[in-house]
Amino acid sequence: MDKEKQFLLNRFKDLDQQAFYRNIVTFSDFLTLDERSILQESSADFNCSISFYGGYDLAERQIAIFQSDALMFSYEIPVVCIKIQPISRKFAETLTHRDILGALMHTGIERNQIGDIIFTDNGIFLFSTEKISNYIVTELSKVKHTVVMTSIVPLQEFNFEPKFKEITTTIASNRLDTFTAAACNMSRGQTAEYIRSDHVYINGALCNDVNHKIKNNDIISFRGKGKVIFDEIIGNTKKEKLRIRYRWYQ
Repeated sequence: MDKEKQFLLNRFKDLDQQAFYRNIVTFSDFLTLDERSILQESSADFNCSISFYGGYDLAERQIAIFQSDALMFSYEIPVVCIKIQPISRKFAETLTHRDILGALMHTGIERNQIGDIIFTDNGIFLFSTEKISNYIVTELSKVKHTVVMTSIVPLQEFNFEPKFKEITTTIASNRLDTFTAAACNMSRGQTAEYIRSDHVYINGALCNDVNHKIKNNDIISFRGKGKVIFDEIIGNTKKEKLRIRYRWYQ
């Protein structure tokens, strides 16, 4: 095991032990898909129940929640939603995910304190840890040349319906490599190398098994390409291929 992975597991074990022996709830910072997968793979070695939360359904970056089974009280998850919008729409630039993230990093904020950044017709929303939220609201005043204002939005008021592109197609068999080749327009050879190089995550967990069978409602993330929801196998064609439906997350 490499040092970075061992260091990460040690951090998780510390959070687990604090929650278990003190009968409290502990929280990690925002985790990447890699970090979340490492935790999920090792979950049997922990004392506590572990769940994940990123502020909304389908969040990619999420915090881990360590909760003792003996816990007898409710708790609040320290994730905050922040809205960003230009002060003058007339003079605002077209901003990107990279622009927002770059402006945040410029203030000295570490990446693990920031969750997903969502663009909607009603503004830009980002999720952060509670401890850094007030700092963001105070310090983030400009993105590129656009002057912006920020405000904390109650999570229950964040209404976001992701947009999807629905696709119906056929595949030869229910295998991860076959589906990946069809979804990402890759050859079978390219697909096998892509999967075995740790580029595919299913429901947040790394999957490098080309033979893995996909289930209805699996959320599959292709590193560098995007994310899909596998809806269902509709049926079979006359040539015994599987007719499937899935949606690309836009």
